[in-house]
Amino acid sequence: MKIDVLVVGGGPAGIGAAVAAARNGAEALLLEGTNCLGGLGTNSLVPMIRTAGDNGGIVREYWELLQSCGGCVINETHANIVPSIGKLAALDMVLSSGAKVHFHTLAEGVKMRNNFIESVYTASKDGRTAITPLIVVDASGDGDIAAWAGNPYEKGSEDGKIQALSFNFIINGVELDKRPLPEEFKALVRKAVQNGELELPEYSLKKLSLPGNSKMQIDMAFNIDASTQDGLTQAEIICQKRLFMFWKFLKKYVSGFEKAVLTDIASYAGVRETRRIIGKKTLCEEDVMKGVKHPDGICRCSWYMDLHDGQNKDPLKEYRAARAPAPGDYYDIPYGCLVPLKTENLLLSGRCISSTRAANGSLRLQTSCMNLGQAAGTAAALCAKRKISPATLDPAELRSILKQQKMEI
Repeated sequence: MKIDVLVVGGGPAGIGAAVAAARNGAEALLLEGTNCLGGLGTNSLVPMIRTAGDNGGIVREYWELLQSCGGCVINETHANIVPSIGKLAALDMVLSSGAKVHFHTLAEGVKMRNNFIESVYTASKDGRTAITPLIVVDASGDGDIAAWAGNPYEKGSEDGKIQALSFNFIINGVELDKRPLPEEFKALVRKAVQNGELELPEYSLKKLSLPGNSKMQIDMAFNIDASTQDGLTQAEIICQKRLFMFWKFLKKYVSGFEKAVLTDIASYAGVRETRRIIGKKTLCEEDVMKGVKHPDGICRCSWYMDLHDGQNKDPLKEYRAARAPAPGDYYDIPYGCLVPLKTENLLLSGRCISSTRAANGSLRLQTSCMNLGQAAGTAAALCAKRKISPATLDPAELRSILKQQKMEI
């Protein structure tokens, strides 16, 4: 099967890339291993898209589409998405653009000719299939295609730490007026841990408002490499085991949960960190802190460098302020971060782009990933049309086109 642009991964980065590639005239195919689009935002129940700054173009279209059909709740800074509607809206946008989608299809390897990806091998109900693309966009999150193609990468911190994986779940029927105060809740947690009924020595519990229910998030698995089969399996087992313990704890110890029902859990764990592919340029901490604007900037960001290492002892407000651009300012991501060092017909999109670990903690948000996808997909379409390498594409031309597409750069 021949295709102009092959996008691997149906999360925010892949959605943006597929839509942009198709809208810019390419025959685009999006591969997704599950039965729906949205990635962590839908499958892992991480339904937050930043709406305050840093967005425009496709990502704005997405949350405005959701808002128009009751698919999100918007506050000052974020849209909290209903995951089920997010899946449907994402598919509608991709198909409406003219891109094709293959669900239940995993990329499993590449065939190289020198530094050129000749084919991407996939596994599906049809068995093993080879797809021959002009340009590949790696939106896999883990940088699988780039790594298989022989590109160098970094992973975790210098001392081997990898950010926590979260496991999210949705509860209905909580009697909010009966819930204990925060200090009372912490005391109950300590008691359950001492009794061997709870296995959460380190965790952060967050609550987001969704229509008619409560969505919660817990950091459950630490220092696990989720880019490997063993690591990812270990993470899923740990997360599900600890969630079951936590659910039994809520029912036994915590008032207000007597009639509560656990209505949904994440289809897979929320991975924050795996490979960072080394590209022609690398985004670093200084770029984030100083709000650096690059001549080839294709995506703006202003979020703080958010690392879930379990090491932060500072109050959250002070921690964020010390690790972000100045209030009202932003930095941008250069196009060179999307271009890997070795592979001639490959572009990167999403959290696997070239960046230091700290800078990656800022750019990995879903808004940034979808923006990066729009830039990568647009670039891929231009390169496929002209049969040129992404490394030779003029960033000034790309920036001009992205501005016409109402991206904020």
